[in-house]
Amino acid sequence: EACDRWAGEVCTPQQESRLLIGYFTDHELGWAQFPADPVPGAPLRPTLLQICLSLEPAYAAYHAAWEFVLAPHAGDLAALARAWGVPLPNKEALRQLTLEEQALQTPGYREDHRRFSREFARRYFSLTAAAIRRHDPHHLILGCRFSAPPGGDILSECVAPQVDVLSANHDRRNQPLPLDAFYEATDLPVLVGEFSWAGDDFIQDPVADEQAGLSAM
Repeated sequence: EACDRWAGEVCTPQQESRLLIGYFTDHELGWAQFPADPVPGAPLRPTLLQICLSLEPAYAAYHAAWEFVLAPHAGDLAALARAWGVPLPNKEALRQLTLEEQALQTPGYREDHRRFSREFARRYFSLTAAAIRRHDPHHLILGCRFSAPPGGDILSECVAPQVDVLSANHDRRNQPLPLDAFYEATDLPVLVGEFSWAGDDFIQDPVADEQAGLSAM
């Protein structure tokens, strides 16, 4: 309801505009996924499913996440703990682990996290698309402006017809923008944001700059 209300306020006045290309649904969301290339020795942070399970009960995502993970175990928390290989005497124990920045990463948890992430993304992209098109069927949906590839589970749901164009920001110097990873996972055209032909990323040579810096040291 909140999404539909917001889309009505933003999109309805623009539905006949010829100056508008389309809408970004968000800006650089943090999808809280496991890193594709973890740094050896670096601690992992709690991921999306663990974060949702550790919210205050006032949040709908808290209840949705617990229903999601308990459903395959007939609501039995002890059975879930065994499947994950994690001691869970109660739900509060998981919240405490998250507050202490201890990330669940057992194979059983990772599988549930993968399923939950895909369902989370499916609902996000389908809900935002439906709300926008309900109030403005004439313009494009330009995605949520990824700052980096969020992983295959998220990208698998960032597809047409929920998204017309995938948007990705490129504001990290010395790091190539993985256009192939975005395109191959979604088969969508990619709109590159936060990049300018007049910017330092284009007119300067990062390798030469680095060598110059080393020479000056």
